Amino acid sequence: MVLSKKQWYAMDAKEVANALNVDREIGLSNKEAATRLQANGKNKLIAKKKDNIIFVFLRQFCDFMVMVLLGAAIISAAFGEIIDAAMIMAIIILNGILGFVQEYKAEKSLESLKELYTDEATVFRDGKKQIIPAENLVSGDVVVLNQGCKIPADLRLLQCFNMEVEESLLTGESRHVTKEIYAVDKAASLSEQKSMAFSGTTIVRGRGLGVVVATGMATEMGKIADLLTKATVEITPLQLKLKKLGKYLIAICVAVCALVSAVGIIMGGDIYTMILTGVSLGVASIPEGLPAIVTICLALGVWRLAKCNAIVKKLPAVETLGSTTVICSDKTGTLTENSMEAIALYLDGSWEKVKGFSSKSAAAKNALKVMVNCNSILENDENISGDPTEVALFNGALNIDDTIKKEKIDEEIPFDSKRRLMSVLIGSKSLVKGAPNTVLQCCNKIQQGNRSLDLDIKTKDIIRREFANYSQNGYRVLALAYKEKVNKVTEMESALTFLALVAIADPIRKDVYNALFKANTAGIKTVMITGDDKGTALSVAKELGIAKDENQVMLGSELQEVNEKSPKKALDNKRVFARVNPEDKMKIVRYYKSQGEVVAMTGDGVNDAPALKEADIGIAMGLGGTDVTKEAADFILTDDNFANIVEAVFQGRGIYDNIRKFIRYLLSSNLGEVLTMFIAVIFGFPLPLLPLQILWINLVTDGLPALALGLDKPSPSLMKAQPRKKDEGIFADGLGLKIALRGILIGVTTIFVFLYAIITYNDINISRTMAFTALVFCQLFYVFDCRSEYESTFALGIFSNVYLLLAVGISVIMQYVVLYIPWLQQVFHTVPLTLEQWGIILFVTALPTIISGIGYEIKKIVNNSIIKKEKYI
Repeated sequence: MVLSKKQWYAMDAKEVANALNVDREIGLSNKEAATRLQANGKNKLIAKKKDNIIFVFLRQFCDFMVMVLLGAAIISAAFGEIIDAAMIMAIIILNGILGFVQEYKAEKSLESLKELYTDEATVFRDGKKQIIPAENLVSGDVVVLNQGCKIPADLRLLQCFNMEVEESLLTGESRHVTKEIYAVDKAASLSEQKSMAFSGTTIVRGRGLGVVVATGMATEMGKIADLLTKATVEITPLQLKLKKLGKYLIAICVAVCALVSAVGIIMGGDIYTMILTGVSLGVASIPEGLPAIVTICLALGVWRLAKCNAIVKKLPAVETLGSTTVICSDKTGTLTENSMEAIALYLDGSWEKVKGFSSKSAAAKNALKVMVNCNSILENDENISGDPTEVALFNGALNIDDTIKKEKIDEEIPFDSKRRLMSVLIGSKSLVKGAPNTVLQCCNKIQQGNRSLDLDIKTKDIIRREFANYSQNGYRVLALAYKEKVNKVTEMESALTFLALVAIADPIRKDVYNALFKANTAGIKTVMITGDDKGTALSVAKELGIAKDENQVMLGSELQEVNEKSPKKALDNKRVFARVNPEDKMKIVRYYKSQGEVVAMTGDGVNDAPALKEADIGIAMGLGGTDVTKEAADFILTDDNFANIVEAVFQGRGIYDNIRKFIRYLLSSNLGEVLTMFIAVIFGFPLPLLPLQILWINLVTDGLPALALGLDKPSPSLMKAQPRKKDEGIFADGLGLKIALRGILIGVTTIFVFLYAIITYNDINISRTMAFTALVFCQLFYVFDCRSEYESTFALGIFSNVYLLLAVGISVIMQYVVLYIPWLQQVFHTVPLTLEQWGIILFVTALPTIISGIGYEIKKIVNNSIIKKEKYI
C-alpha cells in the first residue's frame, strides 16, 4: 500500500500501526529498526554541499565594478600613483571581506534548524523502553511522549492524555494545540492535524504515545530545510544599479582615454603627454571612491537603525528597505503581542471591558474568583507561568481587583479535550471553566447581579449568540460557572450556576496602528500572512485597516488551487492569507516579486524562514524569533517592534537619496574635468590642466565632500513619496540631465577662466593655476547644490550639515597648500594667485550656485501662489 505523507493524520491509529507493520505495545525489534535505518538513513537534516571557503572569498572579487577598480588601480600604479592605487586596493579588499562574511553567515540557517532536533528519544523496542539517539529513529518506532519534551520526528499519535503542543514556530498560531488520536479530514491544514505531533515542536501539557511516520528531511521541519536551500537570493536593487553604473563608467573610461589621446596626437600634441593625459582623465572619470562611500553610507544606516533596536546583517539590506513596496507581515508576534489577554466579560446581561471594569455584583465577584483559582498556573514572587489562556484569565482578574488571592484547592478535575471543562473544589464550593456550550449544558441556573435565577432556553440562546459573535470576531471565549455547595466530587460539574463569558485575544501592538498609517502614506502595501483561522485573521486585519471584508481574505487551501501562470486575477485584491503553510508563504512572496514588487517579509517562527530568505528583504523578530529565522533574515528587530520596520524604510530611502546625491556630484565633477580637457584638445588650445593636476583634483574634490553628502539626514518628505520602481535606473527623475548640464557648465566655466587668464596675463603657468583652482572651486560650490533635488542651498541652510562644511574647508586648505608651498608649486607647476585673480575665480565659480538657489526660491514662491489661488477658486 503506497501512502502519501499527508494521509497519516486522516487514518485510524490502528490502521497506521498496521501500515507501518508495528505492534503498538511492543514496538519494533532492534533488528527491524536497524534494517529500516540502513534503508532510509538517519533522522537528521541534510545540508547542501558547501563551497570551498577560499572559493567563496575569491568569488567576492568577480563583480564587474570590482574589475573596473582593479583596472584603475593597475593604471594608477603604472604611472607612479602608488597612494591612489593603494587606496583603491584597500576599498576592493574591504568590500570583498564584507561580502564573504555575509555569504558565510547566510549558510548558517540550516545549521540553526538542526538545533531544533532533540538529542534523545524514549521508544519501545522488543517490548522494552529504551533511550536511543534521536537520529536513530525510524518509521514505525513507538515513541513515549511526556510534558516538556521536544518531539523528535513526525509522529501519528496513538495515545493522548490531556496533551497540548506548542506549534507556533511551525504553524504560526499562538494557541497551544490540543492533540487527539482520532483521524481528521484529509483536507486539514497543518495546524488542524490534531492527530499528529511534528518534529521540533514541544509538549507543554500531558503525555502520550506516537508512532514515527517521517524522519529527517521527510518531516515537516525537513521540508522547511529543503525550502531554505531552494530559496533564491537575488541581487538587491542597489547592487543592480551600481553594477549597471559600473558598465557605463568602464565604457566612458575607455572612450575618454582613447578619444582624448588620439585627438591630441592628431592635433600635434606630444605623444607621451597626450597618452598620460588620456589615462589620467580615464582614472579621474571613474569615481573609485563610490563603493567606499556607498559602504560608509550603508554602515551609517546600520548605526542609525541600531539605535532603533534593528540589527542589520547585510549592508545592502538597508537600502533595499527603502525600495520596499509590499510588506508581508506575520500576524502572531509581529502585529500582535503573542500573549493572550482577557479583553471583556459578559455578565449581568451585557459585555464590559476588563479595562475600566466597574461591576461590584455577586456574579462579578464569583466570576473573578473562578478566573483566579480555576487554573494550573505556577505563581512565585517574580512572575507566573503556565498555559497562556489561564495566565490571561488570572491577570485579567487581578487587573480588575488586585485584592483577590489564590486559595487552597482541595480537589481538581483537570481539563480534558473530550469534556472540555476544568473544575476545582475549594471547601464545598465548585469553580468551573470551559467551552461555553459544554458549560451551559451543565448549568440550570444563572447569577445576574446579586440574584440567582433559573436558566431557561431563551437565556441560553442569548448567551450562545453572544459567544458566537465574539468568536466570529477572532476572540477565544470561555464560560465561567460555580456551584455553592458540593457534597461529593462527582457533583462538581452538575447543576451549576452560570456566571459569565470571558473573551480572550492576542492584543495588537500599540505602535502598529501608526506604523501602518505611515507605510500606507509612503505607498507601501501591507499584507497579513498567518496560520490562524479566517475569522481571527479578518478580525485583526479589519481593526488595523489592512482589509475591509472577507473578499480580501484567502485561505492557504484556496491559494494552492491558484493557477501559477495567471495568479494576478485571483490574488490582486487579497490583503490577508490565513491557514497558510511554509510553501504558501513562499508562493505569496514569489507572486508579488513576479509583479515587480520589492517584498519585505517579517516573521518569527521556523515556518517563516524560507519566505524570509526568498523575499527581497527578510525581517526576523529578535525577542520571539527562532535562531533559524534570524539566520535566514537580512535584519533583526531586537524589540519585535513593527514600527521600526517603517523607520528602517525611512532610513533606507534616505540612504538611496544620499547615494543619488554623491553620484550626481561625482559624475558632474568628473564630466566637467573631461570636457575641460576635451574642449581644449578639439580647439587646439594649450592643455589647461596637467596630468598630475587632474589626479590632485580627483583627490581633493572626490573624497571628503562626497562622503559628507552621504552623512545628510533623511528628509521627512521622503515618506510622503511613492516607492521607487524596481527597474528604475539610477539616473531616473532627470538626474542624468542634471549631471550632464552641470558637467558642461563646469567644463565651460573652467575653459572660460583659462582663456581669460591667457588673454589677460599671457602666462601659461598663471592660466593653468587659475583653471586648476577654478575647476576645484566649481566642484566645491556645486556640492552644496547636490544636497537636494527639490530644495535650494539657502532653504536647507549652510550649517545644517556641518560635516560638509568641514569637508569643503579641508579641501580648500589642500588646494591652498599646493598653490603657496614652494616645493609643491614645483611638483604641481603652480604659482601663487593674487587677490584679483582669486576674486575672478570665486565670482565665476559661485555664480551657478547663486543663480540656482535664486531660481529654486522663485519657483517655490510661484508654486505657493498657484496653490493658494486654486484653494481660493
